[in-house]
Amino acid sequence: MSILSKLRCITVDVTGTLMAYKGELGDYYCMAAKSVGLPCPDYKRVHEGFKLAYKEMAKNYPCFGYDAKMPNIVWWKTCVRDSFVRAGYNYDEETFEKVFKRIYASFGSSAPYVIFPDSQPFLKWVRKQGLKVGIVSNAEYRYQDVILPALGLNQGSEWDFGVFSGLEGVEKPNPRIYQIALERAGNVAPEEVLHIGDSMRKDYLPAKSVGMHALLIDRFKTSEAEEWRKSGATVLPDLVAAQEWLAKDFIMENDNKAELKSFLKILPPVQFCCVYGSSLHPNNRAKSKMVDFILGVSDPLKWHSENLKLNKDHYASWMVHLGGARLITEVADDIGVGVHFNPYVNWNCKMLKYGVVRLHDLVQDLLNWERFYLSGRLQKPVHVLVDDLDLEKVNTVNLRAAVSAALLLLPLNFSEEDLYAKICSLSYMGDLRMLFAEDRYKVKKIVQGQFDLFRLMYKPFLEEYEAQEVLRSSSSGNHQANISQDYGLSAAHTLISSLPPTIRRQMGLKLGERKHLSESGRAVHEVVIGSREEAAKCMQKILKRKVMVSSARQAISGLLAVGGVNAVRYLSDKVKLEAEAIQVVLEDAEKKQLDDDGVRRWLDQLKHVSYDMDNMLDEWSTEILKSRIQKQVDEEGDHCLIVIMLLFQTRRNKDFYNELLSNNSHGGKGPVIIPIVRIPENDEDYLRIGDLVKLNHLRFERVLQIMG
Repeated sequence: MSILSKLRCITVDVTGTLMAYKGELGDYYCMAAKSVGLPCPDYKRVHEGFKLAYKEMAKNYPCFGYDAKMPNIVWWKTCVRDSFVRAGYNYDEETFEKVFKRIYASFGSSAPYVIFPDSQPFLKWVRKQGLKVGIVSNAEYRYQDVILPALGLNQGSEWDFGVFSGLEGVEKPNPRIYQIALERAGNVAPEEVLHIGDSMRKDYLPAKSVGMHALLIDRFKTSEAEEWRKSGATVLPDLVAAQEWLAKDFIMENDNKAELKSFLKILPPVQFCCVYGSSLHPNNRAKSKMVDFILGVSDPLKWHSENLKLNKDHYASWMVHLGGARLITEVADDIGVGVHFNPYVNWNCKMLKYGVVRLHDLVQDLLNWERFYLSGRLQKPVHVLVDDLDLEKVNTVNLRAAVSAALLLLPLNFSEEDLYAKICSLSYMGDLRMLFAEDRYKVKKIVQGQFDLFRLMYKPFLEEYEAQEVLRSSSSGNHQANISQDYGLSAAHTLISSLPPTIRRQMGLKLGERKHLSESGRAVHEVVIGSREEAAKCMQKILKRKVMVSSARQAISGLLAVGGVNAVRYLSDKVKLEAEAIQVVLEDAEKKQLDDDGVRRWLDQLKHVSYDMDNMLDEWSTEILKSRIQKQVDEEGDHCLIVIMLLFQTRRNKDFYNELLSNNSHGGKGPVIIPIVRIPENDEDYLRIGDLVKLNHLRFERVLQIMG
């Protein structure tokens, strides 16, 4: 099982991990001296004197005098007096007493300390996971009773128990202090506890020696950190990274991973497999029952041929009977976007869907956004089960491009959640489902439910852009970063340069290009940018069109792939429509009422028109739609078949919508017509589809409708 899933407790060091000293020691000694009219002592001498005095007291009277039963105030008074003496300041008793009282009071309050901004959110997050939080520190009783509460770290809300050396009589690096922590946690097993600290000697090694897990926080980029890493220690920059590290480990339980991976045993071998679905992420608010697989294979035709022998029931029976693996592959490649999905696969009490894609096509989509279909999916959290070709590394190009595109579309200032939401929305811009059926809060639910996973995915690229001064981030109170970006043209050029080549070329065609030589002497084409807003609008239009075309093509391919039995269910799940007519067509195919040649002609027509969808879906405008319909009628007569694939209303086609509504013989919702399939009149014998729809002077018989 993963680390987080088997933890019952996390213990945390205090100084250097949760908080730090504010200012210098000399500041407080100086203020104390000035309060009684004395000059400020030399900072350096006082600091060196204190180090020697503290070391001596810790050696002679460890744990703040615990064994010697020395009162805490006496221990500190002896230490502070020795500090002044070693620094060359031998005050009389009355004067020293006044100075010491001021110093003792200061260090017994929150004044000399500052809590790191990620400390409280991290502790609360750990407790929210159902784990206990313990504080393990070489500190005296005032940390527990005064200092931590004054800093907002309260027992009962941020932590559950404390082990402080001044109260226990044992201090780090003695492993006994960690054994006490195990007892305080409720006698948990050592392997059920993780300790987090900032010292290899005091935190990491003794915690590991008793069998606990351990990791180190290196907030101040210490010189020893690299040696810590070489020794095998996990070293992270802060508690934000620690939470991400734990969240990453929690993406999927190993038991669950093994179970899902075992599904692959019933399939032919694959070279890549990732799985996604909200049910795999415990914090995701958008729950769905389906678990989705993406399978990358070198030869889909061969793979489907083998899979049909093993799992024929996964496929639509009409495809199996009328064309088999070749038809399945052709529909995916020529009609869809290169992916064949088998949905509603019941396996081991789970409902699964798996999509099969050619590896070459997947790589091209990741690198170039050719279809901007699977590349969009892989811009969101997934769990990789098989990766023979290291596609996770290839996907970093896709992730960097996604960050760049999102930044180009975002305003000057935005939140971390805004960024992830914009990244997530890239692959939904223009998606036909989002226009009328999908949950309008889908993006928000995805991001909020998997926020830590998005952060884990994109943090390296944000750090990269921050180093280039393209953006700046600062912490906020809700454990998110507030981000501001450079809004100049130079920064815009940097962002555009990280977009895929196909997107840059299309932007260059619209905005213009200029050629210059790189440092290596290679000719580089650069998009001409008049303004950042113009570039963003151009890129958005290109992406929107790509998504629109891909989503339409895949919708048709998906309907064909699910078959008559599942067609209505598919539409109900995906677009929430009533689809009796499409069921009639596919059920005819299931009953073999369509001969092989007829299906071939039908698919050929479908492929031909599908390729022409770039022009058809470029703009949702009344004139383009009308002219397209009229052209088809002129060519084939007013008795040709038109597939009305989608019915919805948008602002841009409102007039056309109303016109169609008023002339719809059903008196129902008016359709925006997308002519996808043309069936000549003489094919009516094997496509008997009801009803007559009159659209002004145009008359279409045998209209296939998917009613909204």
